[in-house]
Amino acid sequence: MLKLISELPDNWRGILIPMDGIYDSSGERHLNSALFLIPNDYAMSIATESEKLFPASSINPGRKDAIDELERVADSGAVVVKWIPNTMGIDPSDKSILPFYRKMKEFSLTLLSHTGTDYAVGGAVDQTLGNPQLLRLPLEEGLNIIAAHCASGGGDANGSYISQFLGMVDDFPNLYGDISGLSMLHKVSSLRHLIRNPHYFDKLCYGSDFPLYYTPATSPFYFLGLLSISTAIALEKIDNDLQRDIATLTTLSAPAHFFGRGYYIVSGLEQVG
Repeated sequence: MLKLISELPDNWRGILIPMDGIYDSSGERHLNSALFLIPNDYAMSIATESEKLFPASSINPGRKDAIDELERVADSGAVVVKWIPNTMGIDPSDKSILPFYRKMKEFSLTLLSHTGTDYAVGGAVDQTLGNPQLLRLPLEEGLNIIAAHCASGGGDANGSYISQFLGMVDDFPNLYGDISGLSMLHKVSSLRHLIRNPHYFDKLCYGSDFPLYYTPATSPFYFLGLLSISTAIALEKIDNDLQRDIATLTTLSAPAHFFGRGYYIVSGLEQVG
């Protein structure tokens, strides 16, 4: 990953994401319930090896030391808190999390929350926890939120989760979506929809979903009809997975400001253009 990102232009930055686990009602971690765990300290130590990486954190608000850990990672420079509610057993609409949200707001931390169904990590507790509507509580608290994957996958009686997410972006100026994972074969239809409706890109930012981004799960050939065969062949020859993904999206007319928006969200700076 460090090699891939080192080959990107000098002004590009990435976020290295750890992963917390599942906690019981007493705030103790269930070590046997998670497919994998990546400690905050490990991810942040790797991030220090490259000026191109922002440190991030993953904190289940159900852990008994959640607020203390939040303060610790914020003091260490973390800019994001990452969740996968489906697999971490987090209901973002639970009002008991309000102190956690307010502390995040105090530290100007962005919540990067998985939305939609999740089958990549495994061990899902409840797929309905990926419903973007559950994010209304922290959004109303003024927290900046990036809905990972734009809630692609799943739905309920109110429609697909992605349609519900897209219906929310105009209601909340602090709600954004990232397109991570949407280049993969089973998500391509969602990305095609966004490309055909370019106004959505005003609230979207780039995400790679690395290391899940790989060939043949992703390929420029999945966009034939929007890309010519010769263009897809040329893009497929790009060795760097991140560069190939970015080049494909650029060729599909993703606007330049879309690629930089994530930086401005997590850094708290105002984006121009």
